[in-house]
Amino acid sequence: MAETDRLDESTEWIDVAFVQRERTPREIIEKHIRHYLAKFSVSNTVILFEKLGVGRSRTVVYNWVQKAALQPEGGANPDRVAVDQKTIRINDKQHWLYAVVDPETNRNMHSRLFSTYAIPIAQESLTELSEKHDIRDAVFLIEDADDLIGGLH
Repeated sequence: MAETDRLDESTEWIDVAFVQRERTPREIIEKHIRHYLAKFSVSNTVILFEKLGVGRSRTVVYNWVQKAALQPEGGANPDRVAVDQKTIRINDKQHWLYAVVDPETNRNMHSRLFSTYAIPIAQESLTELSEKHDIRDAVFLIEDADDLIGGLH
């Protein structure tokens, strides 16, 4: 299935219960999130909806995606998993993105954004991973990062 085919799918699976103010209709929020998941960038999603008369900032759209907490489905049983953390900048603030990928399929198994990095943060992310997937017998492929190495212990 082409990534853009996801644009035609139902949005019922997107939980927007986090919406507290009704400034933007839930259907618009769901469509923003669906466009982002179909590999549109946040900026391109914002531009597209501005042309449709719905103006929202990139930060607002990014926050919708984060609050929807859309993680890949669980249940995988990979032989190997690649774990990495990357420093990224969002609105002039530094964050750390922890991600786990099945190297055979290149599928994202788990990802989480944190405002800091440390061994307990890596442990939390890996615990979440183990709750979603059967990784007991998996070989972990990691870079030489103290927090990741400590998190595995």
